[in-house]
Amino acid sequence: MKNSVLTFKINSHPNTYKKIIKQLNMSQTFQEIKKEIEKESQKFFSYSFPPLPSSSSNLSHFRNLKSFCKRLLKRLLKRFLPRSVLVPLSHFFHLPEHIAYFNQVIADLTHTINALSTQTNELSSQLKALEKPSLPPVYEDTISYLPSSLETLKYFSIPFEKTEEHFYLLFENTFYNHYIVKEKQKLYLPYIREWKKDSGFTSVNFLDIGCGRGEFMNLLREEGFRVEGVESSSLLCEYLTRSGFKVHHQDANTFLSSLSPYTYYAISALQVIEHFEKDYLFNFLNLCYEKLPPSGLLLLETVNPLAATGLGNFYIDFTHIYPIPPQLLIFLLEWIGFKIWKVLYLTPVPPDFQTSFIEKNYQDYAIFALKPCSS
Repeated sequence: MKNSVLTFKINSHPNTYKKIIKQLNMSQTFQEIKKEIEKESQKFFSYSFPPLPSSSSNLSHFRNLKSFCKRLLKRLLKRFLPRSVLVPLSHFFHLPEHIAYFNQVIADLTHTINALSTQTNELSSQLKALEKPSLPPVYEDTISYLPSSLETLKYFSIPFEKTEEHFYLLFENTFYNHYIVKEKQKLYLPYIREWKKDSGFTSVNFLDIGCGRGEFMNLLREEGFRVEGVESSSLLCEYLTRSGFKVHHQDANTFLSSLSPYTYYAISALQVIEHFEKDYLFNFLNLCYEKLPPSGLLLLETVNPLAATGLGNFYIDFTHIYPIPPQLLIFLLEWIGFKIWKVLYLTPVPPDFQTSFIEKNYQDYAIFALKPCSS
């Protein structure tokens, strides 16, 4: 075949020509394609590609041009692109639809993976539960408590007698270890120091109600506070008096009722209010509010009934009357007029009982309440 020039007319079918040009323009500029055709046509077909004429009536030339461009473009793609990426040219015109489709596929796969991950975690938990050793039908226990608790009386220099007061003292020594209690109460000292600094009190008279064996009184005395106690047990009052403390052998409300206002700047009652009947508790909190000065501090600690082990710890002592949830105590203190300063949760439950609800992971809680200056 001679080197020749393709000539054609466009007057008869202008729309067909425009469609071809539009398709070419969607992939590259027409001039770039033209240059590639000029270059490659010499190798494959020995055709040149002159400027397009402005008119033609021969439709076959359109078909020839279209067929020529397809073959040429296919050869160009084979020459310049790897075989693995060759796709029909028409796919490029639907690229947005393909992208949307694949995005939806990715979203569906992500949802499926997350669902499978959740099921895997659930199955893993069930498997761990199945791996736990089964319990025997009968569990025998031979623990004894009283002999070891009798030894604690030597520490207090108290002779043993079978009275209700001796019973409770021995019970407390057995189930509320003296050293563990003191270590827990040390956690309150930084807050008390902060309160004293912010309140502006140069010296503080501290009253510890239900002072028991005196663990907290010892800590307060070491901090430089003037501290007195109120205790219903005559045995413990005698012991604390021998230890150099001033202790009042009365019930809490009787003693508070006898006080002049502002005698004490701070009052504590640790593991005490759960022993009170409802009306007695209301009266106690009102008396504390009445007797404290503005900026005075009330510190309360009690068993946390929200904890998984809360009720078990609560009813081990049958002098406990009401478990008091922290929400109730906070509301009651605010009702009386106190401002809640701090709420602390203490004594973590064993790991097997811990949950994602943080308040349920502690066996005790404490509230620092302040009497507002405007009261």
